[in-house]
Amino acid sequence: MKNYYSSPKNASNQTNNSIPFRNIIWFLMFFLIFSNLNIHSADNSNSNNVNSHLLKTGSQNLIDLSSLKGKDLIMIDDPEPGEIVIPTLYTYDVSNISGLSASSGGNSITDGNGNISEKGIVWSTNPNPTIDNNEGKTSNGTGTNDFSANLTNLNLNTYYYVRAYATNEAGTGYGNEVTFMTLSYYPPPSRQSSNITIYDLRSTNMRISWTNGNGSGTMVVVKTGNDFDNNDIPQSGGYYDDYNNDFSIAPEVVSGSGGGRIVYYGSGNSITMTGLTALTRYRIRLFAYRGNPAGSSAGFNQNTSTNNPIVQRSARFKEIFDDDDLIKGDDNIVNVYPIPAKDYVNIQIKKIEGYNPNIKIFDLNGKEFQVIPRTLNINDESKLFQLDLENFAPGVYNIIIQYSDEILIEKVIINK
Repeated sequence: MKNYYSSPKNASNQTNNSIPFRNIIWFLMFFLIFSNLNIHSADNSNSNNVNSHLLKTGSQNLIDLSSLKGKDLIMIDDPEPGEIVIPTLYTYDVSNISGLSASSGGNSITDGNGNISEKGIVWSTNPNPTIDNNEGKTSNGTGTNDFSANLTNLNLNTYYYVRAYATNEAGTGYGNEVTFMTLSYYPPPSRQSSNITIYDLRSTNMRISWTNGNGSGTMVVVKTGNDFDNNDIPQSGGYYDDYNNDFSIAPEVVSGSGGGRIVYYGSGNSITMTGLTALTRYRIRLFAYRGNPAGSSAGFNQNTSTNNPIVQRSARFKEIFDDDDLIKGDDNIVNVYPIPAKDYVNIQIKKIEGYNPNIKIFDLNGKEFQVIPRTLNINDESKLFQLDLENFAPGVYNIIIQYSDEILIEKVIINK
């Protein structure tokens, strides 16, 4: 069956007002049946309702074909009852956009009197992607229910065209085309770096180790003073072209802010940080990232995690071999003897004021040895502890003593 509607073009064979009577009857029949007919656009991308201008209605003359002067008649195919035609549908706007993925989908699906055997989305960096010409395609089942889909394996900072599609026995129909641009940086890793550990602590340097998250690497930011704020936290897509293990000259996260300094980024899990000031509290925080900080493509995980961040005070370092190395006014707070030691070493801590000290022993490579100090004597002036060195190999070791805000390091030589 053929229906007709007029278009505003300049061509018509209807050039006079005299129409045979049989033609009037023919048009009258169509007017009575189809005067309010809505006609769908033939490209089936969007259903655009257009009003038929074939015949006039209302109180005008029964048929006034003079209104058709200067207009073409365009024939539109309507399906016969039960005829299967291509499906129609709409494309969801794109959401959840990252550097590598996004989300879309389709809705308002009509089956065209057939069975929807497949539906999904297609995308490309070129307009009008199809199921045969695309850079990505999903398959999201059958039927006319609305659906959501994920676009994956996208490129950073790239413009994409997206269309939903549905297929039945007559072919594949496409929804309206939507566009979007991916972000310029990678999605942050989901697991944050954690477990900051400090060892071989000294007055001007300390060794830091950690457990990496599930990204490309970890950025280590260190600061003094107040807690971390926005000037101390790296931003996804930011440009961070350098780092330095020397805290005193390391670049700031935000240049000129006086805030956190970048002492490291990369795939490693330990550094020796230098350029410290004795008896100073340093705040240390880890940021797992994916991408390249120097290429502005890194996405940073900005969450905290286990033992991240931490606050560590640099040591007051006293060499037991030379009294000139004592900090002025120290009044010999810690005594370690005998030196050299053999099977044990005694540690006397004065002016402890009720605190229970934490005592650890490390070799010069930073390896910690598990020892439990044995308490020999406690009084109002000092506490005396003893470490069992029977299983230690000969060499030089560092004993780290922490109590209250005090951190001291003593060297001990073990001879066998």
